[in-house]
Formats: sequence, structure tokens, C-alpha cells
Amino acid sequence: MWDTTIDFEMNKACRCPPRKGRRASKASGRVRKHGRVLGHRFGGPDGELLGYVEARKRIYIPAYRWVLEQRLADEVRRLRDLRQVQPVVLLDYENIEDTSNPMSHAGLVKGWVW
Repeated sequence: MWDTTIDFEMNKACRCPPRKGRRASKASGRVRKHGRVLGHRFGGPDGELLGYVEARKRIYIPAYRWVLEQRLADEVRRLRDLRQVQPVVLLDYENIEDTSNPMSHAGLVKGWVW
């Protein structure tokens, strides 16, 4: 039986640095400590619980865009300039539309830069 009363705890989220080799995945056969993920919290502790596709649209893509605009503006500008003088290839092995796999970072960069 899953404990569905456990939710995201902000005070614990920033305390533990990631440990190498500790990412849970279907392939590794590991199970998450508190059971399966029920959704992605949008809007803080009392926000709505979103499914994976909706979370991509409302949380992850806007957050990625913010990083490209606010933290990587120089790199984005350089990519745009480079694209004007020669072909640019962004390598990635994932597809942004395929929700059975993680999001394609190259697809997000291409969508913003081009």
C-alpha cells in the first residue's frame, strides 16, 4: 500500500546533494522510497497536482525557457549568430513530443534559438 499523504517537503528538498548512481529508474528495478509519483506540484505546497504532459507544458518548459533567457542569454546569442554563418547541429537522443522518454533538451534549445 502506498502512503499518499507524503508530499513535497521544501525544507528537505535542498539539503541533500545528489549522490552518484542513486537515480531511480524503471530500468534499474529500483522503487522510489515513498511509492510511485502521483503528479507534479504546480503553484507551491497547496497547488494543483499535474500529470506528466501538463507538467511539461506548465512547469518544465517555462522554467527551461527562463534559464535560456536569464542565465544563458550570451550562449543563446552566440548560437543564433553562428546559425547565420553555418549549419548548427544540436545532438540529443530524446524527442520532445514523446512523453514515454525524458524531454529533449536540444529540442527545447532549438525551439527557443531558431
